[in-house]
Amino acid sequence: MTDRMHRESGLGGVVVAYMLIRCGDRWLAMRRSLGRSKWPGLWEMPGGHAGPYEQPAQAARRECREEVGLDLKPLRQVYAMDTVDMFGSGRIYMVRVFECLLTLPVSAVGVRLSQEHDALRWMRIGESPMPSSPILKEFFNAWKEVHV
Repeated sequence: MTDRMHRESGLGGVVVAYMLIRCGDRWLAMRRSLGRSKWPGLWEMPGGHAGPYEQPAQAARRECREEVGLDLKPLRQVYAMDTVDMFGSGRIYMVRVFECLLTLPVSAVGVRLSQEHDALRWMRIGESPMPSSPILKEFFNAWKEVHV
């Protein structure tokens, strides 16, 4: 069953899509602003909830435009996780992470943070910033098993 079909079926799942932006041996991490109601001060990747009838890859691309000012096309999905009660709501969250590879040097990537985030770091592949959001922790635990 696809994410879209799952959403439309009324099973209560919420799709959350993230973009792993890679540039050489680095990836982009952003810290959530301290004034945010969910996960203030925690590090994550650009991402957020998919809108109605929005495919996960489309949501990841839109979130990148909104959160970092970059219009990036996802190359492939690199991670999928379904979890319950991610925010204490009792709902099912379907997390999808897509990868985008940049060919520019990190210094040439013009990232513009939205008000949702107050800092960014280009981390080495395999390195995870602390403290990290629960999604980022789960993703990097799985990612390290395969890639590091």
